[in-house]
Amino acid sequence: MAKYVISKIEHHKVDIIRSQTFDTSDQNAWEKFRELAQYNLGDRIDEFPKKAPKNVDIWFDLLSWVSNSEYEDEKEDWWTFNKGGYQVTITLQDEKGKEVKLKQD
Repeated sequence: MAKYVISKIEHHKVDIIRSQTFDTSDQNAWEKFRELAQYNLGDRIDEFPKKAPKNVDIWFDLLSWVSNSEYEDEKEDWWTFNKGGYQVTITLQDEKGKEVKLKQD
């Protein structure tokens, strides 16, 4: 007897917003962010001053190298739920993995 697999795939869109609040006069925060950014920058961390700069553009550049998981706040916006649903694809495959039927809602 032939075996089949039916799969339903939900197609969602989610926006993940990560944010970090900082004060350009906070030397401790600057040192912490330099340390975190060094994981991604390596020796290029020396391009950033050791003293906290007043220039927000330099903070922006450094913080762009900090891993997403290190940011203090994270919010998810599942816009497919909030703004009107999502699409579903239904596939049917035979026992060899060949798609034999496809339906999209």
